[in-house]
Amino acid sequence: MQIIFNADDFGLTQGINHGIVEAFRSGVVRSTTLMVGMSAERHALELVKENSGLHVGIHLRLTTGRPLTKAMTLIDEHGEFLSLADWEDKQSIDAREVYEEVVMQIEHFLQLGIPLSHIDSHHHIHMHPLIAPIVYKVAQRYRVPLRGVGVPDHLYNGIHYRFSDKFYDHAIGVEQAKQLIQEHIKDVDILEVMCHPAYIDADLIKISSYQQQREIELSTLTSPEFIRFLRLHDVRVTDYSVLTY
Repeated sequence: MQIIFNADDFGLTQGINHGIVEAFRSGVVRSTTLMVGMSAERHALELVKENSGLHVGIHLRLTTGRPLTKAMTLIDEHGEFLSLADWEDKQSIDAREVYEEVVMQIEHFLQLGIPLSHIDSHHHIHMHPLIAPIVYKVAQRYRVPLRGVGVPDHLYNGIHYRFSDKFYDHAIGVEQAKQLIQEHIKDVDILEVMCHPAYIDADLIKISSYQQQREIELSTLTSPEFIRFLRLHDVRVTDYSVLTY
């Protein structure tokens, strides 16, 4: 089995950026996803240039920060994106505005001069039933893989791919991580595990309640014991380059 440990929220804060890079240098992370237009974007870009081999996708934002387009139907009275709770209540959307915002974020990413490995999103907003078809269309346009529960195997040439979010919100330690791998090792070709390694900084404390758990994740992802476990079970750490249309 091959496994993709993808670190979300790259570019959100410098502490997150440093945690992701540490999980790459000393651990099992080979893939991350960048939130363009956030305060630590430039810092993240500098780190990418210093760390060859770290593959970067885009972490689409429709629930955090401000849009890159006008997107009047996607924002609140303060000009910020609607919250996840607001999205959950929506019965209809302006599909054109969503499409234009998603494309604008990807074009912004491409202008940074780094290859786009794949697409996922903050708060899994791309899996919202009204948004999923739009983002799927964009992924096809740019010919890049798309994270998703229920993504048909044929999208990836018959490769049996599965996504797991069990690292998130469980303060997962080494033993739990081992169990997660063992649950899938016999019936999956490629497993993606979403993770959020970080060092806690002041900016993170201001914007997220998910704090100490990130440092626990970082400890697990860089654990020599966990790395030995993966090698012992012939689990190869990889990135999204193994998933192609």
